[in-house]
Amino acid sequence: MPTSSQVYVSTNGSDTNNGSAEAPYLTIAKGVGSVAENGTVHISKWCLQWRRQHKHKNECG
Repeated sequence: MPTSSQVYVSTNGSDTNNGSAEAPYLTIAKGVGSVAENGTVHISKWCLQWRRQHKHKNECG
């Protein structure tokens, strides 16, 4: 069961990272799958803009 209450997703991340602000995940799916219940997934603003424009499901880069 995921235990991180705060995880981060960014275009410069990697899904092999630990999801911290210093070592964010790349995909939203990895962030959602790694956050504890009632936790927060922080998604970079650029990532959200790219996703909307290109309609990718979970990659930010």
